[in-house]
Amino acid sequence: MLLTAVIALLATIISRRTIDAPLGQILAQFRHIEAFSLDRVKQISSPIREIEFLSSALVQMTRGLSGFARYLPTELVQALIARGREDLPESREATVLYLDLQGFTQIGERSTPGELVGLLNEFFTVVNQFILAEGGAVIQFQGDAILATFNVPAEHPQHARAAVRAALAIHTALEQRTFTGNVRLRA
Repeated sequence: MLLTAVIALLATIISRRTIDAPLGQILAQFRHIEAFSLDRVKQISSPIREIEFLSSALVQMTRGLSGFARYLPTELVQALIARGREDLPESREATVLYLDLQGFTQIGERSTPGELVGLLNEFFTVVNQFILAEGGAVIQFQGDAILATFNVPAEHPQHARAAVRAALAIHTALEQRTFTGNVRLRA
């Protein structure tokens, strides 16, 4: 009887260490994702392969969400996640900001593919910060162009003014700086 109790106790301890604790950590990871504390989601080690697979999937999902959040305000991403897929189509007035680089074909002709990608990434990062600061959302990157909206998907009562402020800030920033390779850009 005592031997059975000791074995049961050992099984409980082993179960807690190999299953319960890692599952508790996985649950904590889900809570970090729910709170959009994506930098707190880390890979969990476990002797149980399936728990490691689940943890790895959570880390990958977090990387995807981080990429998504790079071009949208965190509050908007959280709201979209919270609403889920239940949104119905709606109609509302919006302001669209479209930027296209002037002379990009000539820049592309004298650049290597690596230089061109670096230049575009730098340009998109600079421009995106002004769009996000004014409550806009980048909807599409297409070649050297950016399409951003204001008042869609997140409501913004002064959307037209916000878009104009973003455009002016972008114009000023492009006037005042050079990009990788001492390139000046105009939109």
